[in-house]
Amino acid sequence: MTFLCLLAALLLDLYVAFPVRSQVDDLLRGYAEFVRHSLDGGEHRLGIMAWLAVVVPLLLAAALLYALLYSVGPLLAGLFNVAILFALIHFKRNADRITAMARNLRKDDLTEARALLAMWRGKPSDGLDSSALARLAIEHAFIDVHRHWFGLVFWFVVLPGPTGPILYWLAAQLQELWSTTKRDTSPAFGDFARRIFYAIDWIPQRLTAITFAIVGNFEDAAFCWRSQAAGWSDRNAGVLLASGAGAMGIRLGEPISGEDRVEFRPEIGAGEAAEADHLHSAEGLIWRAMVVWVGLILLLSVASWMG
Repeated sequence: MTFLCLLAALLLDLYVAFPVRSQVDDLLRGYAEFVRHSLDGGEHRLGIMAWLAVVVPLLLAAALLYALLYSVGPLLAGLFNVAILFALIHFKRNADRITAMARNLRKDDLTEARALLAMWRGKPSDGLDSSALARLAIEHAFIDVHRHWFGLVFWFVVLPGPTGPILYWLAAQLQELWSTTKRDTSPAFGDFARRIFYAIDWIPQRLTAITFAIVGNFEDAAFCWRSQAAGWSDRNAGVLLASGAGAMGIRLGEPISGEDRVEFRPEIGAGEAAEADHLHSAEGLIWRAMVVWVGLILLLSVASWMG
């Protein structure tokens, strides 16, 4: 059932356009901002209370509905799983953004490329050159596909019903929404959301990094992982980016110069600097990694059925 639900959700994501999915993110953002404005008093305990106030009711509601549907029939419960996964998975969106960014950079349309990256990152991209745009696009492609496919799939396999992917999605969204670098969230309030997502994402992030290494240059991926991941500001993301960059034989990170600012970042990866042509290579790496996960889950499902 797990494999069939994942396959159905992935096929729906690839071939069915359903705009309401973006409204799910908008609803959570609105609710999370309401909770933050209500409880952010600059205390760590208030951050814990706020996180629980957002996550626990939604998890309980999903678990109870799943149990109710399963009592009626496993097919209904399976369809509910597919609906939740379809609402949360955005594999095709990631692929479309990579394709659009590569097309704009090849046409030397930096204005459109900067606008697309700004929407993707949630940060201004004014003044970035072609190389910086390519590096940032690949970095965000790796992180985005992990959080909207690999991480969700891992927790769907680990926890029963839809609780796993919902927990992961909520934790990922809250650590971003309550990040002190993007909003006026107090550091103490957002600290719990950041720490708990780090713990929740620790294993999935490394499994994704291992998969990138397997489907790419394993030796360079492992070397970059060991020697460079710790230097990235977000250690989990550093593991993913170092492995992905090493697997592709390119350099990511490095300082980013905009119109009125310089963002200092460590070099991560090995080989030549990332350029527009590497975007399609990154997309290929992501697709191969996805196929590996689907194949592995199929094998595990077959083994379970036979057992």
